[in-house]
Amino acid sequence: MPRIRGKGLGTGMALATAAVIRETNGIAFPPSMPDRIAVQLASQRMSETPEIVLVAREYSTALAIAGAISWARVVGIAAEAAIDSAPVPAFPAVVDLPNLVSVVNDDELILVDAINNFVFPDPDPMYLAQYTAEHDRIAPRRRIYLDEGHAPARTVDGHVIQVYAWIADFDTLEETHDAVEQGADGIFVPIDAIAAVSTRHGEMGTRNRLHALLNESAGKPLLLAKHPKLSPDLLVELAVDADLTVAVKDSFDKSDQQALRRLTLELDVAENFSFDSNTRASIPRLAGLLMAVPAISEDLESVEKWVESISAAGATRAVFSLDAETLSEGLLVEMEKLVAACGRNLIPVYVSVRNFSFNLFGQNSLENSLETAIRLVLGAGIVGLLVDFNRVAETKAVVSEINLQECRESYWSLLGEMQPE
Repeated sequence: MPRIRGKGLGTGMALATAAVIRETNGIAFPPSMPDRIAVQLASQRMSETPEIVLVAREYSTALAIAGAISWARVVGIAAEAAIDSAPVPAFPAVVDLPNLVSVVNDDELILVDAINNFVFPDPDPMYLAQYTAEHDRIAPRRRIYLDEGHAPARTVDGHVIQVYAWIADFDTLEETHDAVEQGADGIFVPIDAIAAVSTRHGEMGTRNRLHALLNESAGKPLLLAKHPKLSPDLLVELAVDADLTVAVKDSFDKSDQQALRRLTLELDVAENFSFDSNTRASIPRLAGLLMAVPAISEDLESVEKWVESISAAGATRAVFSLDAETLSEGLLVEMEKLVAACGRNLIPVYVSVRNFSFNLFGQNSLENSLETAIRLVLGAGIVGLLVDFNRVAETKAVVSEINLQECRESYWSLLGEMQPE
């Protein structure tokens, strides 16, 4: 059966057994366990929980039923229709697929590709192998950093904290090389760095250096701040060979909150054009980027609306820049509110910990160190850190000695027991 184009929600790709949600008199019923899986479970020939892709007329119906299925793990959704403000799931989903329920059979394989906006019911094995090889998200085709130092940092109590290297200059690639050698989990390129390269080398030079950056990063994820000089055509081209996330500068101003949605539409157009032209293209992930944590104490509603707006636009994470900020009690409280709102929308938060100072409760008794800053932001609920390229190894070492639960308790104790002068 040919692939069917739709609209991707979330990110990633899933291949599993189709489980169709049927309706009787307008009432949807959860899919029953296919006979093949039932026989395998009964004969103990299946040691792991079966994985399924839910197929439904309404995306909201599938999302609601997903949590009620006990005999299998839902790894994807394919639906005929979804509302514009549909929530982003924790697994890949593709919607806007007319007549899908009538053409998909229970217990046949189905591939859901939320990145490239396609669904493949009952894919041909040879074509499936070719397709998954092209979209395995490993870029470039060499992963040489497999030793322990390149595993993600893990706290004493088992929580993984991503450590990304902040690359201020990717013209010579020296910073990128050093960051990767130190075990960075990913590379972050800020707007200023892109602007500098664009000014020096123009559009084609920027393109060439970004491809060189991908090669130097050896398959590590790339978090790229959106600059006006980065065209949608270039972004979908880069995403073919990289685990790419584009962070779009945003604010609480309603007029700015359409930036992510506009980019989503532009990327779709660029990807469709490439598809029609038979050239390689892929849709990158998206993130919301706040260049400063705003004062939000008396406007919590705007926090929720901002998070909901980036979630609805398909953002898979939020990035806060604390560059040159003073880590005060006010800033930490505001950041806590942002992190909590993101958590309710299943959006992980990454925060820069670079050029900072301390002014907690009018005192400077805390040691002005990278370790203190890390403990503070992890206590606020951050799951990803952006640090200077030459401090990656140091940061990962600090994280590996932190008990996150104790860090959280100390954070609240600090805010609760000390009072401003």
